[in-house]
Amino acid sequence: MALAIRDYLKRGPASSKEIQAVTGLSQTAVARQIRGMGDAVVKLRSGRSLRYAITSFGIDQNSFFKNPLLEIWVPEAPLS
Repeated sequence: MALAIRDYLKRGPASSKEIQAVTGLSQTAVARQIRGMGDAVVKLRSGRSLRYAITSFGIDQNSFFKNPLLEIWVPEAPLS
């Protein structure tokens, strides 16, 4: 069963290609859905590389932040 984009991004930042691979969606569908998520997703650019990350606003729709774009949710790394 394919993951939803929001569920996949809860695991951490991902490129469009990675999202396409796990969701089974086309590039156009991924772009349209990410655009539709509004402030719940931010673009992280490094040179020509673009990754998407979900904000804490995207994690909890009931939470309120003055600027949800400043609240990026990153999963904690497992302790070794």
